Amino acid sequence: MSFTDALTKEQATYRKGPSCTVGIVLATSPESDSIRAAIADEAIPGTVISRALGQTGAKVKAEAVQRHRRGACGCERP
Repeated sequence: MSFTDALTKEQATYRKGPSCTVGIVLATSPESDSIRAAIADEAIPGTVISRALGQTGAKVKAEAVQRHRRGACGCERP
């Protein structure tokens, strides 16, 4: 692969800005299916999810949960 091709590939996949804390938890937690289900359930407030995650040791703000739900987080950036 040429440098130009490698550079183009890296630029296409490079993420700017901070990572999504929800995405990090989903990628590392053995309970990611349960967390995904809770996030998908709009009847469960982001604050409740944030507090529950906090009890497991994950530091995720309620605002991060809401951003993730809207698709406005780092997970959605190319």
